[in-house]
Amino acid sequence: MKSKNYGLLFAILSPLLSSIGTILSAAAVKILSPLFAASIAGIFGSLILLFSMTFFKEKINFSKLKENIRDILGMLLTRGIFGAAAITIGLSMTDGIKAIFFSKICAWFY
Repeated sequence: MKSKNYGLLFAILSPLLSSIGTILSAAAVKILSPLFAASIAGIFGSLILLFSMTFFKEKINFSKLKENIRDILGMLLTRGIFGAAAITIGLSMTDGIKAIFFSKICAWFY
C-alpha cells in the first residue's frame, strides 16, 4: 500500500470513524458493563484490522513481531487494558456526544 495514494482517504475516515466509535461505545456502556463493552470493542477492532489487511493485501511479518514483542506487550498492557478500561468507565459517566466534543477540543491543543 502506498501512503501517498491513501493518505487523504485515511485522513478523512479517521475522525469520522473515531466519532462513530465513541458514540457506539457510549451506547454500549449504557447497556452493558464497561469491561464487557471494552472486550467487544477490542474484538471488533481486530476484525476490522484483519479485513483491512486482506483488502489492501498486507501480510503479517512474524519476524518483526518477534523482534518487537516486548514493545507490543507493553503497548497492549498500557493502551489495550488500562486505556480501554479508563475510556469505557468514563463513557459510562457521560453521554457520547460530550465525549466526542471534549476529545476533539483536546486534540486541538496537541
